[in-house]
Amino acid sequence: MHYIRNECKIKIGLDPLIDVFWGSGGKFKPDTLTIYIRGSAEKIPLKSESIDVAFCINVLDHTENPILCLKEMHRVLKSNGILIFEINVFLYPIYLYHVVREKLNWLKDIPHPHSYTFKKIRNLLNLYFQIKFATKIINLKVSKAYSFYCNKK
Repeated sequence: MHYIRNECKIKIGLDPLIDVFWGSGGKFKPDTLTIYIRGSAEKIPLKSESIDVAFCINVLDHTENPILCLKEMHRVLKSNGILIFEINVFLYPIYLYHVVREKLNWLKDIPHPHSYTFKKIRNLLNLYFQIKFATKIINLKVSKAYSFYCNKK
């Protein structure tokens, strides 16, 4: 939650593993100005149209149902809401390897059930959001990370 300045009224952090991160022995320390909720992006425990800005940082490839996650983010954002979205995408040879792994249950990468290209993630975001701009934030040999600034459609 270090992305958000302290001037905002309420900061809410949502993570299904919140107890692991902030439990005994966890290496992450909670931000005392943030309300942390244990939950899933597939079923966000907030009222519809209740938040101004949503941050989704390296989440979608870790979820079981990415489209439902985007639909839920759309639901909880106010009509003029903003989504700040970041994700790692693989270059084609590595991406194809991951796609094959997704299809073969015995080879499945359980923490990362989905893989994306820039085009695939852009198309998914466009289902519920208007992308104002996208920028590459990390450029490695096998992957890149992109940040998207989106408005609710």
